[in-house]
Amino acid sequence: MVPLRPLALVSDRKSAALLLHPLRSAILRGAATPTTCGELAQALSVSPQRVANHVRELVEAGLLQRVGSRQRRNLSEGVYQATARAFWLSPDLAHPVGAAAAAIGALAAEAERIQRDASALYAAAADGEDIPSLTLTVDLALGGPEGRAAFARDLADAVEAVVRRHHVANGEERYRLTLVGYPEPNEGRESET
Repeated sequence: MVPLRPLALVSDRKSAALLLHPLRSAILRGAATPTTCGELAQALSVSPQRVANHVRELVEAGLLQRVGSRQRRNLSEGVYQATARAFWLSPDLAHPVGAAAAAIGALAAEAERIQRDASALYAAAADGEDIPSLTLTVDLALGGPEGRAAFARDLADAVEAVVRRHHVANGEERYRLTLVGYPEPNEGRESET
C-alpha cells in the first residue's frame, strides 16, 4: 500500500468539480486502500466501464493514482489508490460579492493559508515530526458596533502585550498566530450564489 498524504488542498475548478460529483467522491472513498475498477464497481453497484471512465478522470486530475496491477484470469487489472486521505477545497474557488466582499475575501484567503500550512504540517507529523500547535475557538456576543469596536481594541492591545513579552527577534522556533473574527453564520441567513 502506498502511503497517502493526510490532506491535499484542491484549488483548480476541474478537480473541485470532480470531488463534488457523488460517484467520483464515492470512488475516492473506496480507493482509500488499493483497489481495482472491478472491485469499486461491485462495491458501488455500477458497471466497471462507468467506474473506469471516472477513474481515468480522477487519475488525470491527480486525485487518484495507479499503484500497481493484479492478474485476474487472463487479464491484468490496474490497482488504484487515492492520493490523500482528505481533500480540502480552496476558498479561492468561491468569489464573495456584495459590500463585505473585501473582508470576506481576506478571511477566505487566510483560511486557505491555514489549510495549506495544515496540509504541510500533517505531512510532517506523518513522518514522525512533533508539531506543537494551539487552536483556540471562542464564541461570544458583543453589544453592537460600539461593543465590537471596543472588543477589537482591547484584543489588539492584549495580543500586542503578549507578543511583546514573548517574541524573540531571532528566535529559533517560528510560529504564525492568526486571529480572525466573523459573524456566526445563521441558518436563516440567505447565502449568495
